[in-house]
Amino acid sequence: MNQELSLINDKKKYWTSLALLAFLIGLTAYLLCKDYSIATLVKSLQQANPLFLLGGILVMFCYIGCEALNTRRIMATFGQRLTFRQCLKYAFIGFYFCAITPSATGGQPAQVYYMKKDSIPVGFATLTLLINLAIYQTVTLLCGIIFFLLKSDFILDAIQGLGPLFILGIVIYLIALALILAAIFSHTTIRKIFYAVIALGTFCRIVKNPDQAKANADKQLAEYNQCVAHIKKHPQLLIYNFVITLIQLLLFFSIPYFVYQAFHLSDYSLWDMLAMQVVLTVSVSALPLPGAVGASEGSFLKLFEMFFAPAMLLPAMLLTRFINFYAMLIISGIIAIITHWRITKTITP
Repeated sequence: MNQELSLINDKKKYWTSLALLAFLIGLTAYLLCKDYSIATLVKSLQQANPLFLLGGILVMFCYIGCEALNTRRIMATFGQRLTFRQCLKYAFIGFYFCAITPSATGGQPAQVYYMKKDSIPVGFATLTLLINLAIYQTVTLLCGIIFFLLKSDFILDAIQGLGPLFILGIVIYLIALALILAAIFSHTTIRKIFYAVIALGTFCRIVKNPDQAKANADKQLAEYNQCVAHIKKHPQLLIYNFVITLIQLLLFFSIPYFVYQAFHLSDYSLWDMLAMQVVLTVSVSALPLPGAVGASEGSFLKLFEMFFAPAMLLPAMLLTRFINFYAMLIISGIIAIITHWRITKTITP
């Protein structure tokens, strides 16, 4: 866990991550807006109904709140009585560190770190976040498959050029789900799979220390099997978290529809927008970019061009990304900074 928390403890890595994110944001903004008149952009943004935009921001707060609810419920089964406010803090911290690290790898370790600072046992924190992550991945995959089956013709017409990314995203989620199921039903099988991957990585000279890699794999498998055992003891927990996570994802997928309504448009339904946002989310998840910056913006312009007139497409993308990413990045960053400052102040003699 110490290695996983190096982003928090190592200021150089932390500022490097922020610099990379800032560079990607700046490059994306330049590439997208260099041929677009600022005056025209501002005029288009002013046409949006602020009530729907506010509604979208409130929905994102509910999205964060759903994770807090799941965390609080799981912790309760471990005998840890946390307030909703505490869990909301951990959810915002997770969002922030997911946003600034490639492939969102920094979120869960950061949450464990701050939970530990609040005297929550590391084992309970780790298992809670593993359960949340496993269910989140499973529900995302199911949403992708279900919406694709229900809207296959509609989606296939829209993803031309992004098809390989969408397929890769589905494959990654399927592999993750397969590993989860293997861990549930056969610890031996999943251990062999991990060892085979390590052996391949060693052969390709990607893995430098195979013994350490195997030790880390065994530790992760042990933690995951504790997670599985806990779910088996509390089956109602799985149902509760599944429902809350489904609501959470549908809230997130609905953000483009709020922007669509803000521009006084009504030709397409909420389900059409949900389907397209699911495709976008699954597609960009395959790319190891902090906050999927660049990939999300570019994919939006491709997938949502059928919903918005050319003059409205870029403003719609900017508003959607501001609501579902940049606004939450700023808010969660402030919360993370305040939390860290309070911890530092407490331990300073």
